[in-house]
Amino acid sequence: MDRDLQETAFYLGWTRKESYLKARGEGLAGSLCGFDVSLTPDRPAVLVSKDADRWDMFSFCPEPGSVASVVVEGRDQKIYYFEWSETPES
Repeated sequence: MDRDLQETAFYLGWTRKESYLKARGEGLAGSLCGFDVSLTPDRPAVLVSKDADRWDMFSFCPEPGSVASVVVEGRDQKIYYFEWSETPES
């Protein structure tokens, strides 16, 4: 596997697992065992857990070379992304 793809897969796994634990209220003290997440870039995020039907998971690239994930309670949620751009002061 290409090194860039390996790195992206690692960060997808990291951000997806962290988002799930935080959504459940466990934070980083929660166990990383007992659930799994998909790692494939450019594919929908998949959560595999006992309560997976309770959550929606999304991943996106806020800028080239970075990834982010969010987990929300409920199904069929709509996530909107906004780009922030600073305008110079006049």
